Amino acid sequence: MSLFKMTTAGRARFIVSQIYASFPDQPEWRFITGVAEEAGEVVGAYNRFTGTSRRTGTEDELAKELADTVFTAYMAADVLGIDLQKALDEKYTILTTRGWKQGR
Repeated sequence: MSLFKMTTAGRARFIVSQIYASFPDQPEWRFITGVAEEAGEVVGAYNRFTGTSRRTGTEDELAKELADTVFTAYMAADVLGIDLQKALDEKYTILTTRGWKQGR
Protein backbone atom coordinates (compact mmCIF):
# COMPACT_ATOMS: atom_id res chain seq x y z
CA MET A 1 0.00 0.00 0.00
CA SER A 2 1.23 3.49 -0.82
CA LEU A 3 2.36 5.53 2.17
CA PHE A 4 0.04 8.29 0.99
CA LYS A 5 -2.98 5.98 1.35
CA MET A 6 -2.05 4.88 4.88
CA THR A 7 -3.43 6.31 8.08
CA THR A 8 -1.07 8.29 10.27
CA ALA A 9 -0.78 5.26 12.55
CA GLY A 10 0.08 3.06 9.56
CA ARG A 11 2.73 5.51 8.40
CA ALA A 12 4.21 5.62 11.91
CA ARG A 13 4.26 1.81 12.04
CA PHE A 14 6.12 1.77 8.71
CA ILE A 15 8.70 4.31 9.97
CA VAL A 16 9.18 2.28 13.17
CA SER A 17 9.80 -0.84 11.06
CA GLN A 18 12.42 1.03 9.05
CA ILE A 19 14.12 2.30 12.20
CA TYR A 20 14.24 -1.21 13.68
CA ALA A 21 15.54 -2.61 10.38
CA SER A 22 18.48 -0.20 10.57
CA PHE A 23 18.87 -0.10 14.35
CA PRO A 24 17.50 -3.39 15.74
CA ASP A 25 18.53 -2.64 19.31
CA GLN A 26 16.70 0.71 19.44
CA PRO A 27 15.21 0.93 22.96
CA GLU A 28 11.58 2.02 23.26
CA TRP A 29 12.54 4.91 25.54
CA ARG A 30 14.23 6.57 22.52
CA PHE A 31 10.79 7.00 20.98
CA ILE A 32 9.45 8.54 24.18
CA THR A 33 12.31 11.00 24.55
CA GLY A 34 11.92 11.73 20.85
CA VAL A 35 8.49 13.24 21.56
CA ALA A 36 10.07 15.73 23.98
CA GLU A 37 12.88 16.47 21.54
CA GLU A 38 10.43 17.18 18.72
CA ALA A 39 8.26 19.34 20.99
CA GLY A 40 11.36 21.41 21.78
CA GLU A 41 11.95 21.85 18.07
CA VAL A 42 8.37 23.13 17.71
CA VAL A 43 9.12 25.79 20.32
CA GLY A 44 12.26 26.84 18.47
CA ALA A 45 10.43 26.98 15.13
CA TYR A 46 7.62 28.98 16.72
CA ASN A 47 10.10 31.48 18.18
CA ARG A 48 11.79 31.90 14.80
CA PHE A 49 8.42 32.24 13.03
CA THR A 50 7.15 34.89 15.47
CA GLY A 51 10.39 36.86 15.45
CA THR A 52 11.32 36.19 19.09
CA SER A 53 14.55 34.43 18.12
CA ARG A 54 17.77 35.77 16.63
CA ARG A 55 17.07 33.82 13.46
CA THR A 56 13.91 34.01 11.40
CA GLY A 57 11.74 31.12 10.38
CA THR A 58 8.75 30.32 8.23
CA GLU A 59 5.28 28.99 8.83
CA ASP A 60 6.22 25.97 6.71
CA GLU A 61 9.14 25.15 9.02
CA LEU A 62 6.82 25.41 12.03
CA ALA A 63 4.25 23.16 10.34
CA LYS A 64 6.92 20.55 9.58
CA GLU A 65 8.11 20.54 13.19
CA LEU A 66 4.52 20.07 14.39
CA ALA A 67 4.19 17.16 11.93
CA ASP A 68 7.44 15.66 13.27
CA THR A 69 5.99 15.81 16.78
CA VAL A 70 2.75 14.09 15.74
CA PHE A 71 4.60 11.34 13.86
CA THR A 72 6.96 10.81 16.78
CA ALA A 73 4.01 10.52 19.17
CA TYR A 74 2.40 7.95 16.86
CA MET A 75 5.69 6.03 16.65
CA ALA A 76 6.03 6.01 20.45
CA ALA A 77 2.46 4.75 20.75
CA ASP A 78 3.13 2.02 18.20
CA VAL A 79 6.23 0.82 20.04
CA LEU A 80 4.29 0.75 23.31
CA GLY A 81 1.26 -0.99 21.80
CA ILE A 82 -1.03 1.99 22.40
CA ASP A 83 -3.89 2.75 20.02
CA LEU A 84 -3.29 6.48 19.79
CA GLN A 85 -6.31 7.13 17.55
CA LYS A 86 -8.55 5.51 20.17
CA ALA A 87 -6.91 7.61 22.90
CA LEU A 88 -7.41 10.76 20.81
CA ASP A 89 -11.07 9.92 20.23
CA GLU A 90 -11.60 9.32 23.96
CA LYS A 91 -9.80 12.54 24.86
CA TYR A 92 -11.86 14.47 22.31
CA THR A 93 -15.04 13.21 23.96
CA ILE A 94 -13.78 14.35 27.36
CA LEU A 95 -12.76 17.77 26.06
CA THR A 96 -16.05 18.40 24.26
CA THR A 97 -18.43 17.15 26.94
CA ARG A 98 -17.03 18.73 30.08
CA GLY A 99 -18.29 22.08 31.26
CA TRP A 100 -16.30 25.21 30.55
CA LYS A 101 -15.86 28.05 32.99
CA GLN A 102 -17.51 31.24 31.84
CA GLY A 103 -15.27 34.24 32.42
CA ARG A 104 -13.02 34.58 35.41
